[in-house]
Amino acid sequence: MKRLTVLLTMFTLLLTTPALARPAHARLAHTRSSPPAPGGVVARPVVFPADTFAHAGVGVEWWYFVGHLADDAGHTYGFETTFFRFGGLRRYGSPIDTFYRTDVAITDEARRRFHHTVVYTPSLPPVTVASTSTLRLRAGALDVSTLGPLRYHIHGTLPAGAVDLTVASERPPMLVHNGFIGWGAGYSYYYSLTHMLTTGTLTIGARRIAVHGVTWNDHQWGDMGGSSVKGWQWMALQLSDRTDLSLANERPSAAPYATWAQALLPDNTQRYVRTAIITPLASWRSPATGTTYPAVWHVRVPRLGLDVVVRPTIPDQEVTDTGFLGFKISYWEGSCIVSGTRNGHPVSGKAYVELTGYDTASAAP
Repeated sequence: MKRLTVLLTMFTLLLTTPALARPAHARLAHTRSSPPAPGGVVARPVVFPADTFAHAGVGVEWWYFVGHLADDAGHTYGFETTFFRFGGLRRYGSPIDTFYRTDVAITDEARRRFHHTVVYTPSLPPVTVASTSTLRLRAGALDVSTLGPLRYHIHGTLPAGAVDLTVASERPPMLVHNGFIGWGAGYSYYYSLTHMLTTGTLTIGARRIAVHGVTWNDHQWGDMGGSSVKGWQWMALQLSDRTDLSLANERPSAAPYATWAQALLPDNTQRYVRTAIITPLASWRSPATGTTYPAVWHVRVPRLGLDVVVRPTIPDQEVTDTGFLGFKISYWEGSCIVSGTRNGHPVSGKAYVELTGYDTASAAP
C-alpha cells in the first residue's frame, strides 16, 4: 500500500483529465484467484524475477522498503524508502510522460526524532532509471540496484543524512490475494518480501551508524481508480513466531470499510482473509499540521488467531509534503512495536503503519 489517493489528487492538478484512470472503454475483471474488481483485465501469475522489474505501460508503480534496525549499542531505528513511477501521462495532455517521486525517512527511536524528505523528478534518461530488464531504480533521493536473486542495495539521501543498506530476502514472496487485488475502480498486482535480512549504515547528522535488522518490501503496479478510496490504515507485521502479515482497513467514498489480511505463516504457507478488525485505542494530534491520527491499535484477525496491540515507537512520524505544485499533503508513516497473542500463545514483533486520508486541511494553493 502507499498513499495513492493523495498522490493521484496531486497529479490531477497537472493534468486536465482524471489522473491515472484507465480510458472509459477499458473494463476490469477478476479470475477465481483474484479478489473482486469491477469489469475486464484477467489476472496473470506473478513471475520472479521478471515482475520485480519496472512494468512499461502501467499507470502507477511503486517499490516500498521499510525496516527495523539496531546498532551494536542496542539503539533502534526505523527507515522507509519508496520509489514511485507514474507513467503514460501524455495521453492526458501532460508534456511529461513519466514522473517519479522518491521518499526517504529515518526514525531515530532512541533520540525520538523523525527525519524525512520527498523529491519529485521528471524522467530524464540516463540520469533517471526505471529498468524493465532488472530491478534498477534511480531518481531524486533514491537509488536501488540488484545484487542477486531478491537481494538489493538501497541508497537514499535526505537533508539530515542517508540510508545505505543491503537487503536479502530470507522467505518466499508473499502474494497478496495470489498477487492481484481490486483497487477502487481499478486493479493492482501486489507482492511482498516480508523478511529481508539487512546490514549497512545510517547517517544522521554527523553520525555514521553501522546497523543490522529486518526489512519489508512491497511492490505494486497497475491501473488504479484512486479517487474512490479516500484513505486507509495499513500495517505490515513481523511476529516472533515467524508469522508475517499485512492488513488494511480501506475507506471508500460510498461503501462500508473494506478490510483484509494476508499472512505468510511460519511454515511458509500463505493465507488471505477478508476480515481484519483494527480498533484505534488512542490518538495523536500533529503540532505541525493540526491533523489528528489514530495512535495505538487493537488488531484482531480471528481466522488467523491474531489478537495484538500495535504501538508507535515515537508519536511524531508524520510526513509533510509541499514539494509538488505547492499542493500540501500529510500522512503518518512509522515504525511500531507489537505485543499480544496468536492462537492463544504470546507473540511480540515489529510493524510499520501507514495512515492516509486524515489530513482534511490539505488544499491546493
